[in-house]
Amino acid sequence: MPPDSPLVSESVLSPDQLPPGVHQELFTLWLGKCTSDRLPGRADFDPREMPGLLPHITLFDVERAPIRFRIRLVGTAIVDAMGLDTTGMYLDELDNIDAVQQRAETMSRTREPYFLDGLPLTWTHQNYKNYSTLGLPLATDGVNVDKLLYSMMFE
Repeated sequence: MPPDSPLVSESVLSPDQLPPGVHQELFTLWLGKCTSDRLPGRADFDPREMPGLLPHITLFDVERAPIRFRIRLVGTAIVDAMGLDTTGMYLDELDNIDAVQQRAETMSRTREPYFLDGLPLTWTHQNYKNYSTLGLPLATDGVNVDKLLYSMMFE
């Protein structure tokens, strides 16, 4: 989606397409901060308005030329599930992360959120079989994606 296109249409993703709980709450919060022509930025989110979501959130910085993703924040539930705190690392420094990398690149380019459920967990040695993830683009200037906000749940 080019920067002058409307941001999120209900045909892309809507809250009722998400399971009740963390993903739906975060998406509803994000959607409420979007305007017809601007994405929310990191500064639009106050951690005090989402304390129950924080353990399930991770935040990436988007670097360009070349495109890379630095992991800025990893919630405690994600660290527990992975058995590793990846804060400060680059996504491309982790093993078996090609699909995650591709989705991050696509979201940073299209500016569209996504939700995936039942994904096989290949990038950690923990004894989980699947996970679900919601990816949300953020833009400090409202247009150019410079951060990616995720919620994650593990089965």
